[in-house]
Amino acid sequence: MPKKWTTNRDHAKRQQRPMMEDEVVAAQLEQLVTPAVLAQTISSAVSETLEPAIVS
Repeated sequence: MPKKWTTNRDHAKRQQRPMMEDEVVAAQLEQLVTPAVLAQTISSAVSETLEPAIVS
């Protein structure tokens, strides 16, 4: 009777990683997005106030 080969999975890379907590993800996204949103808001407010002066 032929011998069955067993698979050695010690060398294989794990395909799934543990999920991060939703609160951690939300905090990281907020930290990344907030400065960009504020900068865009400020630049659009400044351009709106300067446009009439440039046009006149």
